[in-house]
Formats: sequence, C-alpha cells, structure tokens
Amino acid sequence: MEAYTNGSLAGALSLEGRDYCFTYLSQNPDSFISLTMPVRNKSYIYPKNSLHPIFDMNMPEGYLFEVLKELLKKDVERLDDLTLFEALAPNIDGRLTYKAANGTKIEEIKKDYSLDELLGSKADIFTELLHTFLSRSAVSGVQPKVLATLKDKIKLDTKEYIVKSYGEEFPYLCENEYFCMQTARSAGLITPSLYLSENKKLLIVERFTNDEKDGKRIGFEEACVLQGKNKSEKYSGSYEQLAKTIKTFVAPKNLEYSMDQLYRSVVLSFIMRNGDAHLKNFGILYFEGVGDAVISPAYDIVTTTAYLPKDKPALTLQGKKIWWEKKTLVEFGRIYCNLPTAKATAVYDECAEAIKDGIVRLQEYTAQNPHFEKIGTMMIASWMDGLDGKSKKEVDFGDL
Repeated sequence: MEAYTNGSLAGALSLEGRDYCFTYLSQNPDSFISLTMPVRNKSYIYPKNSLHPIFDMNMPEGYLFEVLKELLKKDVERLDDLTLFEALAPNIDGRLTYKAANGTKIEEIKKDYSLDELLGSKADIFTELLHTFLSRSAVSGVQPKVLATLKDKIKLDTKEYIVKSYGEEFPYLCENEYFCMQTARSAGLITPSLYLSENKKLLIVERFTNDEKDGKRIGFEEACVLQGKNKSEKYSGSYEQLAKTIKTFVAPKNLEYSMDQLYRSVVLSFIMRNGDAHLKNFGILYFEGVGDAVISPAYDIVTTTAYLPKDKPALTLQGKKIWWEKKTLVEFGRIYCNLPTAKATAVYDECAEAIKDGIVRLQEYTAQNPHFEKIGTMMIASWMDGLDGKSKKEVDFGDL
C-alpha cells in the first residue's frame, strides 16, 4: 500500500512474514510520514505483528472494530491489521493519504446529512450513520463512533465530524462527555467545537485536523505514536514520560503554551476522575514538523468512575495509579511542565473553580432530566471527591 504526504508519494507499506515494513520511495525530507520516522534509505521494520504506530493510530477498536470485522470476514480468509487498514485507508483524508493496490472495498452508501439534521433528529440514527460512513471511519477508540462529513446549511460548506454514541455498558456517555468537555473549556483548555443532539443520543465533535495552510494539511500524531507504541500499549507509561514526550516534539515557541495545556488536562482528569486519559488521548499538531508543532486541543474527557467506581488513572504518577491530591499535582506541574509553583497552584485553583461551577450545572441538568439522574449523581460525587484534596486509590461514593 502506498502512503502519500500532502498528495506526494512518500513510500510503501507491506507485510513481510510477521513484520510490517515501510520503505520510503521519496528522498524529499518533507515527505516524512511521522516525526518519529524521518526520510531515510533503510526500511522501517515493526516486528510486533502490528502496524507501525503512525498507521495503527487510525485503527478502530471495540465496537467499530467488531462491525468492520463482521463485514469483511466473508471476503477475506484472515483479517490481519493490514487487511483492515487497506479497506479503510483509501478514504483517510488528511496530511497522510493512501492507495491500496488490492484491498477489500467497503461499499459506500451515498447520502447527505447536515449538522442541524443530526442535532434535531428525534430518532436514534447512529446505526444508519454507521453504515453510511463506515468506509471512511478510520478513527480509533472503543466508544461507538463514526467519522462523518456533514453539510453546514448556513456556511454552505462541509466539514468532518466525529459522531459518537454509546452502548448499554456505558449509558448516557454522550452527556457525560459533553459536560466534562464544557467544564474543561471553562477551565482554560482548548477544545474542539462539540454539540449534543436534542435526543441526547449523539455527541458531534468537529475534527481539529480539518485545517489547511499554504496547500498543506495539518498533521496529527498521538503520544502513542511519539513514544513508538501501538494501541495495546496505550495504558503503559507515566504522566511524567508524557510531559517529556510533549516537550521533545513541540516547537520551542509553543512549549510554554503546550505545557500549560498538558498540565490543565492532567489536573482536570484527576479531579474529574477520568480514568481514560491514556496515551492515545494526547497528541500534537503541525504543518511543517517540529518547527511549528504544538499540543492538540483536548478531547475524549469523561468521568469514568460514574460507571467504574474503582477505576484508576490511565497512567502512573509518582509510580502509582491512584487519584493524587493537589500537592502532588502541583509538584508535577512545577517539575515536569516548567510551571513556577505559584503558577501551577493558580492553574489548579482555576480548574477546581471550573469544576465547582460544573457541579452546579450538572445538578440543574440532572434535576431537569430524570433519565440522567443516576449517572449525573455519580459524576457529581466523583467531582466532589476529586475536590476533596486527599490521595485515594478509588472514589468514595459514600451512601450513594
């Protein structure tokens, strides 16, 4: 399969035995497919019977993976990562694009949707969206989601959005994430535009990789890629290592901003009890490369303890996966995010105040939406526990 950067041929990906091999066919240094894989003559071999992290980054997980596997199993004898990637890759549209020499084709249903149509829909149309946009949905994550191109009737253009839903295991997850993201924005985190449908069954998030500049598409790489890991390793490592990774790859001119955003994100995840702040949920953006790289907007923030009361942080901090208190988080900001103690403390307090305001909004919303009472109450208890300020191995729900 051929890989292209900004429309120009970069190289070819192949499976040789159990090893995945990527070979550059271009000598142009700007043709790099990842900041971790500069252009060179020698092939890049990934020997873990898994795609190179930059390709693996787009591989679906969980619900979407099972749907695709069921669809393709009639046409292929063995569904390995390359076979699945070949089926999805032709519709990946960004800084990197692909052409598969063979590959199983996923039938595409021709149907147009507008953002307003999805937001105002009374019916549960996620399954319909899934089958319409399945061939384009090279998007990672366990949550049911699909990558959709939607029309804006006012601006008369189209944009790509990630449309999320939920299953029985995590009910009302869209509302959970919506409130977490709104609170994160109030706390000073940059987030993509997102919308909750009227029926509460869809969360629609604008992709922040839509941007172009001087004919170049914006590049995005997850922390998993930057650390040379694939999706099975997303819970390995520490927040200290994550901070070092971001420092290594962002441009010096963007370092202060990037570390501020990383610190806010980590603080919020600890206070809001987001046990899913793993390596695939942090990333960087760039047009040119390390010269203009910057931390990406925050995404995929949820209160996981609303469903898993004994959930833990995704990565270690000070060698442990426990819900650390303010003092430890401020130290993390000072030592690993380059923030003076006073600044780290002030940012923590800003996050705490935003969460207090978020609790009020959650209380009001829960009172008006009885279906959300159980999850909303668990979220409120989790956030209050996070504000309590004591190190804990698990969330204390008291008499709930």
